[in-house]
Amino acid sequence: MNRFLTALCAATGIASPALAASPLDSTFASAPPAPLWALQVPSGSGPVAQFTNDRLEISFPDSSSGSVFGAGLVSSCQLSGDFDVAAEYVLLDWPGANGVRTGLYVGGAVERTSFSTWTWNDFPGEPREVYLTNFSDGVQGIVETADLAGKLRLVRAGTALTGLYQTATGWAPIHTGPVVTDDLAIYLSAWSHDNVFIRQPVRMAFTSFQVLSGRVVCGGAVLVPVDVKPGSVANPIKVTSNGTTPVAILTSDALDASTIDPTTVTVAGALAAQAALEDVNGDGLLDLVVHVETGAMSLPPGTTYVEVDGAIVGGGRFVGWDRVTLLP
Repeated sequence: MNRFLTALCAATGIASPALAASPLDSTFASAPPAPLWALQVPSGSGPVAQFTNDRLEISFPDSSSGSVFGAGLVSSCQLSGDFDVAAEYVLLDWPGANGVRTGLYVGGAVERTSFSTWTWNDFPGEPREVYLTNFSDGVQGIVETADLAGKLRLVRAGTALTGLYQTATGWAPIHTGPVVTDDLAIYLSAWSHDNVFIRQPVRMAFTSFQVLSGRVVCGGAVLVPVDVKPGSVANPIKVTSNGTTPVAILTSDALDASTIDPTTVTVAGALAAQAALEDVNGDGLLDLVVHVETGAMSLPPGTTYVEVDGAIVGGGRFVGWDRVTLLP
């Protein structure tokens, strides 16, 4: 329905409604939902990734070492089918030709890389500060740059993967190469190697990630945006309440909420007692709003997210999470 509606709007000149954002989208102003993202276990010695200063910062002390050493963030869910994703970066402490690579990786990497002068064999003859892709066909499309901030993008169409970087006038393609059609996790990372790292402190950050298009799956279930207590930001839930808690499952590019079987929807393990279709977020598309008995939900002390899941008419399942604040 969503792609038909978009095409119809384009043909008639009517503005296409803005679909709900992917739950994976983040500005990293705070740690993203634990069910969706996790900090990578650092490799080698030294690098640290942390959420600070309203971004995901990755730091390399001058003592960093290892055959490969780095840190970053990895998605707990996977992109399925064709996709289009982008990440924004900034280079904070960045001595020239430092040997550190930064990249967005989904089946292949698009990188903002600093080739080293520490060794003779770090791509001799090429510029030191570059964009490039590193897919299954190797390093390709090396482009010199002076950018200390920008955006990286990966687009999969069938078995082709394209890496792009943002310029002042739009997106510039770097290279298109082969890619598998498997469901793929997302990595936002920075890394280096003993033989190229110049032994000076290096620090960079990722400031946003966005799924521009594509379907995300978590354990085989389609990831959808959900909104506990629509209209509230903190989503307070009084655990001793005898009432019900409303939850909206939003129509998005991933799933038309009207195709959900409302009799199967659970919130924090409790089966929904009521359900209705209505436009909750004003995008002109129907969302599924369910009400669940608050006392039936599994909300142990310390709960910060609740899971919403259920079945899709015709087959398949969906899942989503939203932040909550428990009140006594």
